[in-house]
Amino acid sequence: MECTLEGIPTLFIDRENFTFSKMNELPRNTIVFKDWPSAMDTVMDHFSSEKSIPGFGVWGDDFLDELNSFRDGKPSYRIGIYLKWLIDGFDQGLNRETIMADAAQRYTEAWDSDKITVVNFYYLTLCP
Repeated sequence: MECTLEGIPTLFIDRENFTFSKMNELPRNTIVFKDWPSAMDTVMDHFSSEKSIPGFGVWGDDFLDELNSFRDGKPSYRIGIYLKWLIDGFDQGLNRETIMADAAQRYTEAWDSDKITVVNFYYLTLCP
């Protein structure tokens, strides 16, 4: 993820054939590959032919915006703050549900509700 968010062409190897992955919305055989041998064969074709494969390894801004709408290079900061809030809650002896709800609320206040999604009644960051 880090490479593609920095604009570096990036390939995804889906060895487990995880059909429900968001990554399967990306084009097969230019970004998503079923195994290493098929990926390596395509890499070799891409670099050895006079015409490179169009869109090879390029995920596209629309797809990347769904994964990280911030696109500001600061995901580790947001993740660190979120983890600190979780740890602080445990240090205070609060229960898990309270800690998660508090961290979600604080994240929403800091970075807006369009940056989170609801999963199992807890708010989890969608865009670090």
